[in-house]
Amino acid sequence: MNPKQHQPDLDEDEFIIGEEDLDEIIDLDDQQVVDNHEDDDEHDEETQQRTMITEIDEDDDSIYTFESHEQSVFCCHLSHDDRLAVTGGQDDRAFIWDITDNGLIRFDTNGHHKDSIVSVKFNLNSTMVATGDISGIIIVWNVEDGKKIYDYEVGNDLNWLLWHNTIDNVLLAGSHETWMWRLSTTRPQCRTLQSFGCANLIAKLFGDGRRLAMGYEDGSIRVWNLKQNQITITIQGHQAHQTAITSLSLNLDDSLIATGSADGVVKMINVKSQKVIASFKLDELVNDNDDEKQENSIESLQFGGQNCLIIGSLDGRIEIWHVPSQTKRNQIPLPSGVSKLLVDPNNVNIVYAGCLDGVFRVIDIRTGNIVDEKRGHRDHILDFSISSTEFMNLVMFFAHVTHCYPNDESAVAYPSELMRLLRLFSTSLHPEVRMFLVRALILMRNKSQFAANDLISLLFELLKCPDKKLRALIKQHIMVTALQFFLGTDPVEQEGDKQRGSDDSDSDLDNLPSAQEIAMANRVNKKTRKRKRLLQRSKEVLKKYRKKSRPESFDFSAIHLLNDPQGMAENLFKMLESFNERFELKLLLINLISRLVGIHELQLLNFYSYLQRYLHPKQRDVTKLLQYVAQASHELVPPDSIEPLLKVIANNFVTERNSFEVMAVGINSIREICARCPFAMNEDLLQDLVEYSSFKDKNVSMAAKSLIQLYRHVNPLLLRRKDRGRPTQASQESGPPIQYGQLKAVDFVSGAEVLDEHELDPGDEPTEVDESDSDGSWIDVSDDENEIVNENFDKIQSDTGENDEGTNGKTVPDQDPKEKA
Repeated sequence: MNPKQHQPDLDEDEFIIGEEDLDEIIDLDDQQVVDNHEDDDEHDEETQQRTMITEIDEDDDSIYTFESHEQSVFCCHLSHDDRLAVTGGQDDRAFIWDITDNGLIRFDTNGHHKDSIVSVKFNLNSTMVATGDISGIIIVWNVEDGKKIYDYEVGNDLNWLLWHNTIDNVLLAGSHETWMWRLSTTRPQCRTLQSFGCANLIAKLFGDGRRLAMGYEDGSIRVWNLKQNQITITIQGHQAHQTAITSLSLNLDDSLIATGSADGVVKMINVKSQKVIASFKLDELVNDNDDEKQENSIESLQFGGQNCLIIGSLDGRIEIWHVPSQTKRNQIPLPSGVSKLLVDPNNVNIVYAGCLDGVFRVIDIRTGNIVDEKRGHRDHILDFSISSTEFMNLVMFFAHVTHCYPNDESAVAYPSELMRLLRLFSTSLHPEVRMFLVRALILMRNKSQFAANDLISLLFELLKCPDKKLRALIKQHIMVTALQFFLGTDPVEQEGDKQRGSDDSDSDLDNLPSAQEIAMANRVNKKTRKRKRLLQRSKEVLKKYRKKSRPESFDFSAIHLLNDPQGMAENLFKMLESFNERFELKLLLINLISRLVGIHELQLLNFYSYLQRYLHPKQRDVTKLLQYVAQASHELVPPDSIEPLLKVIANNFVTERNSFEVMAVGINSIREICARCPFAMNEDLLQDLVEYSSFKDKNVSMAAKSLIQLYRHVNPLLLRRKDRGRPTQASQESGPPIQYGQLKAVDFVSGAEVLDEHELDPGDEPTEVDESDSDGSWIDVSDDENEIVNENFDKIQSDTGENDEGTNGKTVPDQDPKEKA
């Protein structure tokens, strides 16, 4: 339609405008130039932003990418079966989409919310999903058909949504008040908790589902009993935070509550005593560019393994604190702030961190190292959810409990089924699922549920899978198996062999009388030569039977039969210097090297200086390390190599600033090293250690006296005259102490002169036979040795009555002249 057709017909004079009719003159050319410049700037920004997005997209580690939101995504959650995901964002919409079907959208909430969606949650069995926006509108949806089940408006800003962890139709929400709904098809029930005039910003349910911990805007902390609708714990006033609480976490057994606030303060509360047991503040970081203090608001904190508390703040750091000692164990600097932390439900030593630079980081709290980084986000990570991995949890659960059912066919066949599954679908399985299956098999192998050869052959077949983490796990397990092979029998198998051997022999040994019982039966009766011979014969039979029932022992292991132990020790030590695996594996490797050096008397001088860095009282497993040092000492080691090691032990352990137990351990370790390498001790160090013989603690004084006793035999010249003791015949005959590298040839053994030259050899048999034991009658001998012992025992007891009758009314036959002699 042409608009000129509707204009009215007017005279030309009416359209004449004079200068007196003008109010203002605007130069359109200048304004157009400005507008053109603004359009060019916007065009440049769009081009630059498109270029940046293209560069970021090149480094994308994601499996699925969902791009239906038009603005920032504020919240997300995964269903319990890891099939569905729900996301909500600033565009006032929430999407429920299928992960398994390339991100297919099930339904969205377009038009039902008035403001940005800040919380989305699936219920316990993922049949319902709740969405809530910042204006206070809460809607519950049916997951299957996408229909709205229930909606409610709280009237204030919504801070959190939470489904109950044991009841699938109970929903909780918090703003300035706290609501709890029990949803039903007929009439939903609603209940509110008491309000305190400020918003509750965060909440966590206890594991039993009966208590709810909440942190408020005024810094107070309260724990509610939901069943009784009462407050059980209240922390407020000077004991509470001075600013708003931003994070809250419960430990694994729900005995501790940790809270963090916007001013960087952390408080820990004991649930049983209802008191604050710890309070500390994060150190404030200063920016080097403008010398301004960065904001250290605690955005998230979580309890993890090793009794640790992991804290993430906005100033770009993660701190790991040891809860019992309340000391900071590690600090991990990051290039940007931390928005959220979550602990892996399958491994409490792994924590996941979402950061504001768009990088998702995986951190091992035992070492404080960043294990992995996932990239692909274009902007801040505001929320994330961890897969519940129900299938993998079931796999690990069965792996833990199958050894409790040795007679169940399904439990016995479970390892073989997992191995068959891996052999058939090793390359097509998801990497995480494949990793869990291998870990389950290793766990069952450690419990001796199947042979080691079956697992080793399977692991070598799995090396063809293109998975670096799986290969690292296989390498680690094979290394542990090899180290245990050279160090001796597998402890699990050894314990199983002992248990099986004891089960087989206990039933037979319990029926046999002991040697003490046989001797007691002979002691209460009259002593005769016949009873004495029966007693001796019964003891020999019993001793022979017990010796036969003992398990066979081997004196030589694989470590004694090596062709080139020196070369193997050098290669192992070279690998140890660049070893980056966990500390338990490093201990096994150190143990093998020290045993090689000690058994074969090898020369590996750098090994002693390497061990010095670990010899301090606070070192983990320091007693094992001291044992390995003594194990690697022998007489052929030069004293200059071990003497610095002795000084390190003396300086770090044998000092009064340590406890008495640490001092005693240090002196005993020095004594064990010197017993194998006596030349490493010098006179000054020995005199200092000997002074502890009069120490107030008995353990320390006894350890020093044992060192004195050692050097009285080894080298008494290093001791003072009063500590050498009285000279004995043995010390006089031993002569002066030998030096390093000197051999002492012995040509005479003291006491050898008293031996009879005409004494018979142990293998010769006497020519004469004593026939006095025979009474002239046949004796029936059973094939069962158990019956022999029991018959002899009964015969000893029956002889008591015969001897009494013989002495009362009958004469004793004449004795043999040989017996009289």
